[in-house]
Amino acid sequence: MLKKHYKKFKKESFPSSCVFKAELEDKFCDIVIDIDWYKIFYTRMAFISLATNKFSNCKYLEIGVANNFTYNSIPVIDKTGVDPIKGGNLRMTSDNFFKNNKKMFDVIFVDGLHTFEQCRKDIINSINFLNIGGYLFIHDLIPRNFMEEFVPQMGEPWCGDVWKVSHELNKTKNLEFFIIKANSGVGVVKKNEKNVEYFDDYINLKNLKFKDFLNKNDELNYIDPEEAINIIKKNK
Repeated sequence: MLKKHYKKFKKESFPSSCVFKAELEDKFCDIVIDIDWYKIFYTRMAFISLATNKFSNCKYLEIGVANNFTYNSIPVIDKTGVDPIKGGNLRMTSDNFFKNNKKMFDVIFVDGLHTFEQCRKDIINSINFLNIGGYLFIHDLIPRNFMEEFVPQMGEPWCGDVWKVSHELNKTKNLEFFIIKANSGVGVVKKNEKNVEYFDDYINLKNLKFKDFLNKNDELNYIDPEEAINIIKKNK
């Protein structure tokens, strides 16, 4: 469960396009998730690196590389970084990459376009190219307020509505899934069997908003960073 409290936003601080949205959201505009990421001294790189260390000659894939901040921090020789604009070593969309890819990976990190539609495509494709026992990490699963969740992007930081994939992964069989309360919410998937049938709940999730995220987040497994470290270390 995520703690939340009310914090009155000043409308003059909103982008002009956001004022009407604020009025539509009513009281949910004033609710924020009570987490200060800067006071949690773990980032996604810590968990991803821990997972890569479990494999000899680990094969690592990153979707959405941008400035190479994460990509350059992962201590793996066999790395593939996919981004249509900059960063990594393959300049293309993730859709085109997966369409032509033949390679399997041990650890995959998805941090591409922060929309539910694209993120779920990246996750489904990633699971298909993830070795049994491999790990899939997903960034930005905990938006703290409606501006961080709103699509299209209105400012920084921006999680978008990728949180919705959590509710599909939570019901998908033959894998483990939890969300680490660190670094804007880091999702962790461990693939336990070859055949994974992704739970498709797109129709019910696609139109949900930040208020729905607040109402539904108690359905998910959120854990502290220290517990996540122990789980990843112990997993075989």
